[in-house]
Amino acid sequence: LPRSATKASRFMGYDFSRVNNAVWTSNEEFAYITGHVVCFMNIQTRQRRFLHGRDNGGIGAIAMSPDLIYFAAAERSINAQPNVYIYSFKTMRLYRILRRGTSRGYASVAFSPHNKNHLAALGCAPDYLLSVWDWRNERLLLKCKAYGQEIYSIRWGQFPGILTSVGVGHIRFWKMATTFTGLKLQGDLGKFGASELSDISGFVELPDGKVVTGSEYGKLLLWEGVFVKVELMRAKDNVTQADAGTSIAGCPHAGNIDVILMDRENGMVISGGDDGHLRWWPIEEIDTAEADYDNGILEFGIRMRKEIRIPPSGEHNVHPAHIQHVVVGHDEATWLIQDSRNGMIWIFDMPSGTCTSALSCHSQQVTGTVISSSYAGLVMSCGMDGTVRAFNVSQPWDNELYRDFRPLENTVGATCMDATPELVDPSKRTVCAGYTDGTIRAFTACSDGFLQLQALKPHNCMVKQLKYSPDEFGLMATLGEDNSVFFFQVQLLSEHAIPIGFVKIPVAVNYFSWDDMSGKVLLSLGDGSLLALSSPNLDTVNNSETYEIEVNYTAVMPDVPEIEESDEEEEEEEEGEAQ
Repeated sequence: LPRSATKASRFMGYDFSRVNNAVWTSNEEFAYITGHVVCFMNIQTRQRRFLHGRDNGGIGAIAMSPDLIYFAAAERSINAQPNVYIYSFKTMRLYRILRRGTSRGYASVAFSPHNKNHLAALGCAPDYLLSVWDWRNERLLLKCKAYGQEIYSIRWGQFPGILTSVGVGHIRFWKMATTFTGLKLQGDLGKFGASELSDISGFVELPDGKVVTGSEYGKLLLWEGVFVKVELMRAKDNVTQADAGTSIAGCPHAGNIDVILMDRENGMVISGGDDGHLRWWPIEEIDTAEADYDNGILEFGIRMRKEIRIPPSGEHNVHPAHIQHVVVGHDEATWLIQDSRNGMIWIFDMPSGTCTSALSCHSQQVTGTVISSSYAGLVMSCGMDGTVRAFNVSQPWDNELYRDFRPLENTVGATCMDATPELVDPSKRTVCAGYTDGTIRAFTACSDGFLQLQALKPHNCMVKQLKYSPDEFGLMATLGEDNSVFFFQVQLLSEHAIPIGFVKIPVAVNYFSWDDMSGKVLLSLGDGSLLALSSPNLDTVNNSETYEIEVNYTAVMPDVPEIEESDEEEEEEEEGEAQ
């Protein structure tokens, strides 16, 4: 919708597909990207303010200058080269524009902590260009291809002119070097050697220049130069430092390690990942770790000094977090934790060890929404994270009321949703959702949560669409990924949906809808034709042995008008034939 004709009241989502989405802008406020806007949220008052993107592809990455004076929004575009916009943060006035750094969008942007004029920006597909700018003068200093696949982030090192980029299957170490022909950007690709190849998103540089990264398989990798020096493992409890190296209990984490931080005050490296734990490891033991190259053993045990589960066990009635990103506040006491499993941003208070929710929303694609006409502000939604959620949009902040989520061992995505007709539920607070495993579930929104009324599995594949008929017909239809349409009789809320039978369609079905006049199901097919299925006659249907039934249908192939050639095209064809 054009911004000149509409005004958005709020933006309720959070993009968990971005590995590093949260950025502190002050001790009480942080910024995050959602679609075409940057949201700024005050953690004390929960109030939000918004900054709209200027290009037409949404916001790609954001960053705050070390002195908290300037804010960078690196954008994306669908038809032109996007820009990096630098704002004076206090007034939010546009200060500088950096042009022609990449072709379609940015994945990461970072201000230099050493040179206040330098900024690094990392492009995403298709070019993956790394650019270094003198941003105050809007001058591009260096530009080169960073890698050939997806790159997650770029970060300045602890020494001037040093950068590190990480992404799918790689880590790359960069150096701004002065040569005979001028300033150059030199990049050395990290070599995994005998270690298993892994995507890398979290890393930290040690005081002596070594780098510790996470991995997909739960190990910490210690890099020296461009090589993996040692694979760091978790040592057994109650062993001495001398015995820890060979007394290995297992991997530091179960699953991905996406976060690596430095606790300089206590001399610790902090890791966090898919298992929901933050763990502390002594830098002294990491720095002195040595692999047994003679016997081909790269693994070396280090002792864990501290462990915290996010959120603490038994609290908040949610799964253990997938710790995807952690941002430490400027006071080093308040941490923001991006949890992509539960779709939450946690505020972790380091001194007390308490966790509170700052934001809660779908962590993956939102696939369906229903607005209740009986309860002001009640909105229900479902998403590919497997949750069905209820929101009160009449409140200015903290809109989520409650949610239904699937067990961790059986996580499935919710693909579609529809509201139950008024004839079945006069209160208009019941919805039915379809899932990726072929099940459908009906929920009623109560004052304290969702009540599941029914669960059925009409399909052996993903449910693509679910829709109720008009009230007078009392039916519901579901469309499976295998192009089967299943019919249900819907009369009473207590029984909800009674299976009637299904019809197999030999052509790919794109979409269906109910005809309000005749009660037929209208299908749009992949071959360009339309199909009208008559509703099943309950008196003649026999589903005692099989639910596969036959119904009357009408197929229509729309007449596509031929495009008439213009006079100019006819003249060009005649000239070509004459030649």
